[in-house]
Amino acid sequence: MSTSRPTRAESRAHMEAAILEAGRQQLATRGAANLSLREVARTIGVVSSAVYRYVSSKEELLTALLVDAYESLGDAVTQNLDPSAEPATRFRSIAHAMRDWALRHREQWALLYGSPVPGYAAPEERTTNAGTRVIGMLIATISEGNPPVSQPSEALTAWVVPEVEKMGVEASPRHIAFGIEAWGTLIGTISMELFGQLGPLPEELGDEIFTRTTESLIRRLTGDGA
Repeated sequence: MSTSRPTRAESRAHMEAAILEAGRQQLATRGAANLSLREVARTIGVVSSAVYRYVSSKEELLTALLVDAYESLGDAVTQNLDPSAEPATRFRSIAHAMRDWALRHREQWALLYGSPVPGYAAPEERTTNAGTRVIGMLIATISEGNPPVSQPSEALTAWVVPEVEKMGVEASPRHIAFGIEAWGTLIGTISMELFGQLGPLPEELGDEIFTRTTESLIRRLTGDGA
């Protein structure tokens, strides 16, 4: 029985997946600043020129890894999110899905929210849509709440409203301001745990700290407390 050969599209998809997997391995072993396309080629067993047909530079590989990580995080958050649930329930789901993903993908979280890679600037046209998926979901959820926050300045309003509109989200300036505050708090709390800024913290204590932080934000979201 003859076996059909893979189509060009299938071969390309297979190679792109292999390159991404090799790149993810390097995030753990070499770090984002030291990615090597030659090492990618050795890992997947092809000549370097074969890899360069798909990613032309280390920077392009880094961009592909960023988009891959953003999409993976976005998919994880979306997976168990019930759009019909109350804002507090949705906020809690988003927050804990973020932390759960971060604990399973530490190197990718560090790529997204750790120290910038020297000399690298992520191309907005490639990364913005993927990179704003989760914060867009968070702000959309917050827009249905009643956080007791003041109206942001005219300058901040003029900057944030168009940016959030690009995400396809409608929210008032004060909801957006609280969304930015909540986003920074969640990322900071997760990163504090993952990067060891509290020392060798047992995971159950990290969970307690994160839960307390999340519930505090939810009380503000619902107007039940400061």
